[in-house]
Amino acid sequence: MIFFCEDCGEKNILAQTQLKNGKAVFRCTACHYMNSYAYPISKKNLKKIDQFFKDIQVSPEIIGSFLFHGKTGLLKNNMPDMLKESDLKVLGKTITNNYLIGCSQYPDINEMTLVIANKNMIAKMIDSNLTLIIVSKIFPLSKNILDKLDHLVSDNTGQNR
Repeated sequence: MIFFCEDCGEKNILAQTQLKNGKAVFRCTACHYMNSYAYPISKKNLKKIDQFFKDIQVSPEIIGSFLFHGKTGLLKNNMPDMLKESDLKVLGKTITNNYLIGCSQYPDINEMTLVIANKNMIAKMIDSNLTLIIVSKIFPLSKNILDKLDHLVSDNTGQNR
């Protein structure tokens, strides 16, 4: 990917492996200025997430799922119609903020589960701004779904979390 230096405007080419957790942090090759950019999730990754939603929705344990971006709000919604978009935005923001607070104290956390009225909400960070939330009737999720989730996260972050 190509990123331009914020200081001098020089073009810098970064390999996919240099992009981690939704950020590109690099030193400019010309002026040596330290740059830090957040980059959006790619259309290719959104297609993978769409496929993941389709794959898990057929499972009887899954109630629904949605994708929440910390800056832009609700990106994908695969939840029952009884929940409005405004409800999901509040829920997504609350879950993401609580997850990040937990990570600030315990950096090795890789997911969070919230239980409300016998419904399990599993939050998994795809990158620093993107949270995938799965609502399930049971906990833990089946091995099949957990494997698909781990594969999705490792594909998007370039590493296992």
